[in-house]
Amino acid sequence: MDIDTSEPVSRTSTPPSSPTALSLKDEEMLSPSRALPSSTPSVIIALDNDEAIGSWGDLSLLYTVFVHVLRIPPSVKLFADLLTATGCARPGLRTLLDKIRDLKRSGAVSHLVMCTAAKDTVGWVSFLRDVVECWYGEKIYDMVIDGSKLLEWNQTHEVPVLPTGCAIYKDMNQVRALCESPTSPVFMIDDRPENIFNGTTHGVVPYTVAVNLVAVAQTFVPEYTPALHQRYAATLQETWTHFQHDPSRFTVAHRDKALSEATVALSTFVDMTVNKSRTPLKTAEDSTVRSCRAASMGSIPEFVDSPRASAA
Repeated sequence: MDIDTSEPVSRTSTPPSSPTALSLKDEEMLSPSRALPSSTPSVIIALDNDEAIGSWGDLSLLYTVFVHVLRIPPSVKLFADLLTATGCARPGLRTLLDKIRDLKRSGAVSHLVMCTAAKDTVGWVSFLRDVVECWYGEKIYDMVIDGSKLLEWNQTHEVPVLPTGCAIYKDMNQVRALCESPTSPVFMIDDRPENIFNGTTHGVVPYTVAVNLVAVAQTFVPEYTPALHQRYAATLQETWTHFQHDPSRFTVAHRDKALSEATVALSTFVDMTVNKSRTPLKTAEDSTVRSCRAASMGSIPEFVDSPRASAA
């Protein structure tokens, strides 16, 4: 996937019909000349999943093998260990979650929401929440909003619904409604910030790594027999094969600083909002937002044998 190394984007997002306009509520929140009322509610944080806080595509395929081929429950602990072993957890994720945990304990943040366009029809999204929390070492998410819930909300709240296979818009008013906090500021980290509105969005370049799933299966899954290998190896190797042919489409994990920068942006936003800082967040032009998905960063090391960037 093509990405660039430009600075990540922090912006206040609006409905697709008016991509550059700020609502009155957002102007009041960002304007350095206006003080927030003393009753300002805590901030809600929303995190996207795949390509934002990690590269989950290959692990979701392995999950499918457990559920539909082996027909055995996948191990949360195994997948949690694989987040580090494969480099699928984005560098800086643990530091980001530490910051959110501390802000929740202080009362500055009320909720952390997993908000993803992926649908939980086969249980992957719910399972991934358990995996990330096992990897992190404690419960951190307060709720999950998957693609089905997003579409249901959009269809009943005059939010544009695009054809199947296209982007799903994420309305932060849905996050507020489910958190029962209709006036709370919402800050979301997403690799597609152009699809978020009615909240403040920090855009990150997409994070994509390739995993040698055959090596993973042969090493960690005793039920992966030679017969299954003969039948499914090509499918399991698909991303790895793409990596071998064109490593420029994948992220160099140890160079990726997107979540470190997102953590700083999140802290600044919460401080500005809750502590009434008079310093506004920088608002990005649409061209800058689109550039989040524009150039390339190279490859990742091979599974197991090479060092990985830390997700701390």
